[in-house]
Amino acid sequence: MQHDHLFKKLLDEFFADFLELFAPKLAAQLEEPQLVPLDKELLGEAVGKPRREVDFLVRARLRGQAATFLIHVEAQAKFQRNFAQRMFRYFVLLSAKHDEPVYPIAVLTYAKPKAKAEDTYMITLAERNVIRFPFQVVQLNLCNWEEFRERENAAAAALMTQMNIAPADRPLVKQVCYEIIQKLQLTPEQKQFLAGYVEHYMHLDERENTIFMVRIKAAAPAVQEVVMELSNQWIDKGRREGRQEAVKELSNQWIDKGRREGRQEAVKELSNQWIDKGRREGRQEAVKELSNQWIDKGRREGRQEGRQAGRHEAALNVVLALIARRFGSVSGATHETLTALSAERLETLAVEIPFLPDLEALAEHL
Repeated sequence: MQHDHLFKKLLDEFFADFLELFAPKLAAQLEEPQLVPLDKELLGEAVGKPRREVDFLVRARLRGQAATFLIHVEAQAKFQRNFAQRMFRYFVLLSAKHDEPVYPIAVLTYAKPKAKAEDTYMITLAERNVIRFPFQVVQLNLCNWEEFRERENAAAAALMTQMNIAPADRPLVKQVCYEIIQKLQLTPEQKQFLAGYVEHYMHLDERENTIFMVRIKAAAPAVQEVVMELSNQWIDKGRREGRQEAVKELSNQWIDKGRREGRQEAVKELSNQWIDKGRREGRQEAVKELSNQWIDKGRREGRQEGRQAGRHEAALNVVLALIARRFGSVSGATHETLTALSAERLETLAVEIPFLPDLEALAEHL
């Protein structure tokens, strides 16, 4: 699942930031260089059962102590009634496998329900608590994002998008996430990952995105720069995918048309030439062999020409629609200039148009 991959990568890259946010007392006592990622596979609970894998597991050491212990983080994207029991089973399996103490943390990322989740697994028999297993729960839909907005923390920039957010605040939250990313000392790859996380969970509709872009234009130049820097890969990913899907759909229509016309023309032309020749000369075997060769050639050429024409036509239509929607009608000169562009350039232009302020900027891109 996409969620599992994103969350696990977030912990791989920024686990110290995660602990600083949600387990600050533990983070303050850790020997951070001693954090060692471990094999996440557990032994099967019984013969014949599949092996299990936890989401995130590291070996750690408290400052000034020689003994080590494990930190286990498990993410849950859907509400599950017996989740506390699963946390207990993982605790038992990890303890048995590694023979070390385990500090368990559950991160609940689902949007609903918003009722406080269980943080203890208990078994009671004859009015006696046989087992009482408490674990830390981070329930994001009960976290107020505003409490994290001033934290210069990579995990905050990502996980704020899954916290309790009023609908009207969504553009603001996205802006704050990018402001945090801009302040952090990150590699280009880390910036791109965080931006991707934000875009995945904070995908804005058209109205929200308009508000977001207005806020970004009024933000500090450094924030504008980081948004534009990351836009090629992540900003408005949904719109780009939508445009790509439209281009693909329209291209397929034109490709199919080109294939049909190419095959029909090739068959008609070659059949007339070679079938007539075969009839006159009475060499039916030659007609069959040579016709197949030329028909195959016609099919290949028809498919190639149809594919290229269809791709260019589809991309041109998408660009014209985006320009008309953003700036109004397209002049004849602009239409001619766009028609002369390659399909590759038109597809790139479709991604750039939503970020161009006016027609003058568009002309500079042509």
